[in-house]
Amino acid sequence: RIVVFGGADASGDPLASIVWAPLDLSAAFTPLQDAAGDPIELSVARRDAGSVTIGTSELWIAGGRGARGPLDLVERLQPELGVIRTLSTPLLSARGGLAGLVLGNGAVLFAGGGSAELEFARPRLPLTAGPQTVLPEIAPPDARAQHGACPLTGGTVLIAGGTDGIVDGGALRVLAGAQRFDPAASAVQRVTPTAGALQQPRRLHTLTPLPDGGALVAGGLDAAEQPLASLERYRPVEDDFVLLAATLPAPVSRHRAVALLDGRVLITGGRTASGTTATAWIFDPNTESVTATAAMGRPREGHVLLRLADGRVLAAGGWDTAAGSAADDAELWDPATESWSVVGGDLGGGRFEIAAAVLSTGEVLLAGGRSAPGAAPVDTVAVFSPATDSLTVKPTGLATARARAAAVPDASGAALVLGGETGPPLTPGEPAAAVTASVERYDPSGDGASTVPADPDLPAPCAAAAVLPLPDGRWLLVGGTGPAGVVRAAAEQVVP
Repeated sequence: RIVVFGGADASGDPLASIVWAPLDLSAAFTPLQDAAGDPIELSVARRDAGSVTIGTSELWIAGGRGARGPLDLVERLQPELGVIRTLSTPLLSARGGLAGLVLGNGAVLFAGGGSAELEFARPRLPLTAGPQTVLPEIAPPDARAQHGACPLTGGTVLIAGGTDGIVDGGALRVLAGAQRFDPAASAVQRVTPTAGALQQPRRLHTLTPLPDGGALVAGGLDAAEQPLASLERYRPVEDDFVLLAATLPAPVSRHRAVALLDGRVLITGGRTASGTTATAWIFDPNTESVTATAAMGRPREGHVLLRLADGRVLAAGGWDTAAGSAADDAELWDPATESWSVVGGDLGGGRFEIAAAVLSTGEVLLAGGRSAPGAAPVDTVAVFSPATDSLTVKPTGLATARARAAAVPDASGAALVLGGETGPPLTPGEPAAAVTASVERYDPSGDGASTVPADPDLPAPCAAAAVLPLPDGRWLLVGGTGPAGVVRAAAEQVVP
């Protein structure tokens, strides 16, 4: 049978519908339905998407043009089962009108669509044990926490800056070194140093991918624990970092940054010399300039900042030093208007250091965290729905209350919540003594439910690790802290 998806109506507006096309042209088109008999649709209405058939039962739908412009999301459609899920790894660049092809080695090639980039991906690895698998620990990177990490073109990961936890002269030692992780290399070669280090040692900064395969380094704290306004750019060909002439309008740390569909970077919140800020800035990689955009509705640091499939950005929770409280709300930034709007509902209590993930359904899971720098973690779970632009607090929370945990989506619409701190900090704002290696799978459907997988634990307790998607469906956890704030020289790969 033939599947027809997306496209545009008579007015040129993109469509989200998916239908079966009749082989008998005199018959009617019928909506594609799930197991309950309800119609299923694309997560974002779009036209000019690329597609490729995987095997005999699966279709990948990539890119396209939505109401707000080109898209980078990729969805897996299994029409006979009536199931559609969003891949955790998007295209390297948002584009419409692209072509897809399955190669002889099983990889998928995407090309064209207004971009000269060729992109390769592999279908998700089969599971080897239970509902999730933690693969053996890889050759360890340098010990680091409060570092930056981001995926690069070709499936490698860049790790830069941070601290090794050693106190030198009464202050934490701050790192300038950077490393690359290549999941396709042999175990002894997977982690290698970059040819050039950061121009300025820094921690609590952001590292965000750019369209040219490089990355933007923004802000952070220096060795004197002073916030930085400087920006650096990682150059993939030279494998080094250069200090940019442009700077942030104010020195800041503990902020958040996210890559937009058009290649720019949105930078929000954080802590300046005068306290937590609500400001937001945009970095344009083409002009290497920074401009102000509308400020958030409230100051936030240590908050969630995630880009949704339709290109909008969700900011949720966060701490405010001046108010002495954590935010209980969330807001959306729309790239079309460059403005913020408050979403409906709440987080079930003010919190920050939340484990968050964009699920395969397009919803956002917001799990755990803590209400204040000296407080014990909470088990509260809320879900943001982009269909209604609202938050819903789930009656059932996490099995284990945790903060600074990692969250990884799976293909079923659930997520793995891994590690995290399970007790209060030793000192307010500092790492906690109690850190767990436990993993739970949280399914937000209905009232929410948390189960312990058959293969549950990380190799060692882990909190505040950087978590990044890999091209083949695995996820990488790197660095962070263990019990009592000991900085980890470790990384793990997870198959959700």
